[in-house]
Amino acid sequence: MALRQVRLWSGLSYRQLSGKANAAGDVLPPSTLASVLNRTALPKEEFVVALVRACGFGPETVAAWVLARKRLAMGEPVPEEEPATVEVRPVADVQAAPERVTAESSALTGRWPVVLALLGVIAVIAAASLILALGRDAAERVKP
Repeated sequence: MALRQVRLWSGLSYRQLSGKANAAGDVLPPSTLASVLNRTALPKEEFVVALVRACGFGPETVAAWVLARKRLAMGEPVPEEEPATVEVRPVADVQAAPERVTAESSALTGRWPVVLALLGVIAVIAAASLILALGRDAAERVKP
């Protein structure tokens, strides 16, 4: 799942993500994080919003993830080029000192193209898998 990759990229533990989510007004217990990220089912929209926000992404990126989730839920493929059209910038760490945020932000800028490419590939693979699974289910229902 692509959200697992986002969590790994953030470098934050489940407990740290939970703390950041709480600071942003979201509820994201560490046990829920572990449970949902280890499932193959599509997570709830609220979970996607809270996780992407807790990983340090801004409103534009959160909106892109929500749109991708909605498309997957409706069985639509998520275009491979779509993530590249979204400008991805981490938002300021709620609990960090301003100097630390600036240093972290500048150190992370070299990762973005790789992260976006990886997320695009993962999203396409997930969408293709979902489409194939739905197609197999439909074919099995049609058999007499």
